Amino acid sequence: MRIWRISDQATGLGGMGCNARNNEIKSRRDCIGLLGQNHINFSLAPPGRICDNDSAKEGLMDKLNFLIQNIQSALFLESFAFRNKLAIASKINDAVGQLFDGDPMMLDLFPEAPPEIPRIQLKDSRSIYSLNFSVNRIDFFYNEPEKPTKTFDSIKDEYLTNFLKINRLVKEGYHLETPRIALVIKAISEIDMGSNLFLQQEFLGSKEFFKNTYALEIHALEKTALGQFPINRWFRIKTARDRLGKDGTLFVEIDINTQPEKEKGLGKQEIEEFYSSAIEFAKRSFLRCFGSSL
Repeated sequence: MRIWRISDQATGLGGMGCNARNNEIKSRRDCIGLLGQNHINFSLAPPGRICDNDSAKEGLMDKLNFLIQNIQSALFLESFAFRNKLAIASKINDAVGQLFDGDPMMLDLFPEAPPEIPRIQLKDSRSIYSLNFSVNRIDFFYNEPEKPTKTFDSIKDEYLTNFLKINRLVKEGYHLETPRIALVIKAISEIDMGSNLFLQQEFLGSKEFFKNTYALEIHALEKTALGQFPINRWFRIKTARDRLGKDGTLFVEIDINTQPEKEKGLGKQEIEEFYSSAIEFAKRSFLRCFGSSL
């Protein structure tokens, strides 16, 4: 079964804001958080139905098996002048042991062009790993071009090792200021009952208004601290359908990023600490919400 793409690399980090509380989540209301500080008022599932109770674990929740569709890490930069794109691309590829063995793309744009447009795009020959280098950010991706087959634990170490090599080049080779950073993980799980019905029953309770919906999305924004970092954490849960319109897949995205209103220059060690902590935080978030770890 091929999965419809919910979003692609160009639109990653859409919300750029969210995080989780330090205390353990106890109920569905906690699980979907403040919904952006009361953006929507729902009639939720009955209080007895909680994320991590025994009945949930013995029922549907223990059948969720999340596989990775996409991982994106972003280093936000003050500014970068692209004087020799070929040399820059070569240095990046050297840093990651020639990981990007596909054809590079380099764009010559007018100075007034939006800074978010990548000036350098690198990828491997299988289109699994890729990198976008813009004036004000660097994005490093892991992407499954077909149906996802790998768990987070099976790929996170290799992904993080390569990303931290890029970070080392940014901080020690180019000495670039990095005021903000982010990690986004997109995962899917097959679900026999259908993702739309799952979202209705587990998060919306008996609210009649949602019974005949074709697609549902729950977006939850929370603000907290991850160690020394004030962060946002977006948690997005969506109906996913294949080309035949069947909703046998649940899509979940977690977006962990440092808060823009509390920007500060981040050093190499601080960035490494953030990503190590964010990975574990993401796994705990899935476990507390679904009873099934990322």
